[in-house]
Amino acid sequence: MSTFTLKVYKGVSGEWRWTITSDKNGKIVGASTEGYKKRSDVFKNIQLVCGWSKELFGEVDKKLFTFTFPG
Repeated sequence: MSTFTLKVYKGVSGEWRWTITSDKNGKIVGASTEGYKKRSDVFKNIQLVCGWSKELFGEVDKKLFTFTFPG
């Protein structure tokens, strides 16, 4: 089983972005292609791109910037 880390952060433009890195090799395996004004829009984009359910994130979108989950 592989694990990945989702990182949500503000970019240099002040907009919200995300990356997903493999915990095995540290390489980025997914990233936002644009910035978002609202942090909640980042999670909507991740759901669309990756097909993850909202339940997977739980309270993460309100409290944490980095989240590790099994792949």
